[in-house]
Amino acid sequence: MASQRIEEEVNVKFQVQQVKCPICRSAWLDRQPRCLPCKVMHIFCSECLEEVGHQYELKFGDKFPCPICRKEHTWPEDGVNSFSVLTPFVQCKTVYDNKKEGPSLIELNTSSTAENDYKHLEKQILAELEELDKDRKREFDSLNNQTKNLSILIQSRKDYLQNELDDFFTNKETKLKSLLKDISNFEMFQYQAGKMFESNLKEMKSKLLKEIKRILKSKAQFQKWDHLNFKLGEIVYNKEEVISLEDTFNIEGNIYRIACGDKSLYILTKDNSKGYNIYTILSLGQDQKSINKLYTWKTNSNENYRMSANKELYLVEIEPSYALLRLTTHGDSFKLKALHKLIQKNGGFSDPYWTNIASTEDGIIVVSANWIEKYSIQPLKRVWSMSAPTEFAVNDLRCDEEHLYILFSNSTIYRINLNNKNVDTLPIENIDRDLLFNDDIINNLVRGGCLLSNKRNIYVIDASKRVVYCHKLIKVFGSCALMDYRLDEENIVFYTVDKSNILTVKQFNRQSVKRDE
Repeated sequence: MASQRIEEEVNVKFQVQQVKCPICRSAWLDRQPRCLPCKVMHIFCSECLEEVGHQYELKFGDKFPCPICRKEHTWPEDGVNSFSVLTPFVQCKTVYDNKKEGPSLIELNTSSTAENDYKHLEKQILAELEELDKDRKREFDSLNNQTKNLSILIQSRKDYLQNELDDFFTNKETKLKSLLKDISNFEMFQYQAGKMFESNLKEMKSKLLKEIKRILKSKAQFQKWDHLNFKLGEIVYNKEEVISLEDTFNIEGNIYRIACGDKSLYILTKDNSKGYNIYTILSLGQDQKSINKLYTWKTNSNENYRMSANKELYLVEIEPSYALLRLTTHGDSFKLKALHKLIQKNGGFSDPYWTNIASTEDGIIVVSANWIEKYSIQPLKRVWSMSAPTEFAVNDLRCDEEHLYILFSNSTIYRINLNNKNVDTLPIENIDRDLLFNDDIINNLVRGGCLLSNKRNIYVIDASKRVVYCHKLIKVFGSCALMDYRLDEENIVFYTVDKSNILTVKQFNRQSVKRDE
């Protein structure tokens, strides 16, 4: 009986933002879309991938990073043509929503009769099956080699301990036999000596008894470990990252600082024009779509600012005037208000000029070279102050509900209780293995942890275990110059600024992240 080909038309609809090339921001459907083999397939236009090759001047065998997740790939011999092409998604039309301007949906019209596509998939599966036995043998060999190496180490340790015990018992046996001779000689000398050697006999007897006591008390025994539940190793699986939203923004002006508030990201840009420094405060709303200009000012001096936000935005001007500023609303406009009374020498402090700032739910924390102070917002009042635990400069700081975490320039992290001001130092473990973003970053934040960073590393604070895991910054966020994040009831949102002044937003849905209890 002749086989029949069953043809079935499949209509698939996507939101426009789901089919945008992350590089050119255009829909990739009709532009030969191709995938990079990351943990999660990232899709780009063929032309954009060609541009990546030209940008990095890539040749066969060269390494290059994925423009989204920074996973390293090898440039193939046939260039872009070697990457998988999404051939089913080549016939498409745009569906317009009458209620909105512009296209809202992309509709794909595909057919199940794409034999070439199926043959390509069959070849991939068959090739994977051929590799499966090789992979199994390789991993089994690795496990057996590890077991063999441990057996050699255990045997070597056993031989060493056995020799050590044998040396002790042989030495003790020799000394005990020697003591028997000493006792016999002492008895003979005591019998032959007269009263004139009485004092010598007492001294000899005393020394002999001490030596006998010492030798009899000497013992050696094998002390076993109370716990033998050591790990031979573990099986590590690659895990998918689930990003519910990812977008990039070209910001007008050079991004100088960023700070996450309760619902917005605040952006401070700095530009120079005709001898003036022009500062602008922008905000990216909770919808992660619109950039709004809030306030602009210019000055002929070179100010240095730090920012932090909760319900409001605060700036610390470090130089030249040393002030604490708050962004306030005046009707439909915004204004920076200087909180002058906070820079006075309250309590007779010799160094009131702050260099860093962090926000709590009900106030702010300001840090100087020698002091740490907490202020309430309503009313604006100093709650407490304390000496800084070290004289090193502050790289980063962040608050949770109960604690202030400070990363100093000597790579030490202190935790300060916001209620009783108790201070402790958190141990830091350097992590060299490949990063699992969901496990190492997202799950930790969901469990109440937080992140601190400097130019080299990202420090993941596990609040429950009171330990810090240190990862290389480039492995987590790529070539990142600035980073901040915020959590709400539904999402975890990361904001990063690269060296090209591009703002990237990655939003993770908290419900899609498996939480380890």
